[in-house]
Amino acid sequence: MYLISSRKDMNDGRIFAEKDCIVQLGGLGQGRPITRDWFLSQLSPEKVLVLVHGFKNPLLYAVREFLLARARIQRAFSTEYDHIVGYTWPSGFTEFDYFHAKRNTGEAGNRFRTWLRWLTKAGCTIDIMGHSMAALVGYKALRVEVDIRIRNLFSLGAAIPTDIMLEDQNMPHLLEKVQHFYAFHNRNDRILKYGFRLVEWKKALGYAGPSHQQDLLKRHGKINVIDCSGVVKNHTDYLHSPAVLQLISRLLKGYKIGQHVRLSDYDAMPVNVEQTESRYAIASQM
Repeated sequence: MYLISSRKDMNDGRIFAEKDCIVQLGGLGQGRPITRDWFLSQLSPEKVLVLVHGFKNPLLYAVREFLLARARIQRAFSTEYDHIVGYTWPSGFTEFDYFHAKRNTGEAGNRFRTWLRWLTKAGCTIDIMGHSMAALVGYKALRVEVDIRIRNLFSLGAAIPTDIMLEDQNMPHLLEKVQHFYAFHNRNDRILKYGFRLVEWKKALGYAGPSHQQDLLKRHGKINVIDCSGVVKNHTDYLHSPAVLQLISRLLKGYKIGQHVRLSDYDAMPVNVEQTESRYAIASQM
């Protein structure tokens, strides 16, 4: 596994490095520095999953989570990716760093965009999986007009406002770079339900899903909203859920889902919410 770090001295939680560093991680998390050219030569032109962490992730914690995510992903769909890459940025040390970390998403987005351009130029098939505040990093990376091609964007518990996708004029620039955008959310997420609402005075997309959802999905056919409330019990455990992993595995194999679906532990196949609700409405009138 490879790790790209934008942190000063590789592990600073608040300050950016003058130049990003790349390391190749071993099984226990030890890494050896490698050059950008060698890194890109190893990935070209293969299938790459890029993992991006969210707020308040010290380097050792981020590396551990990346390695655990890699292990779960390889068990669930080992043949779907040739390489997994982690991107780490100065996301804060404590809860008091929230607004500092949020400001850092601008520079992190700029740097992440550069890496995505290099991976695109190298001919890679690129998927991105980001958690929590990673959504803001990805949003700022992709909202400008630039030559980047993303196959799948998996957003897990996004710490961004519910209305950002409907109201922002930059959404067309973001979506033109992405073939499929999957927004996973769940209403058991107490961190987004209370913490995000407290500091932002808005509901989080990763808690409630997008606002004006029907209008959004009619306007943007590339977006799929996946309600994981039945299978994910907190802010962080998306990749602990067999139903979530099984759905992603099926998506990577070309399985098609409705634009708004709900996952259940009792049936890992997603339920199309619009079709289900329409059936209930018909039944209630009989």
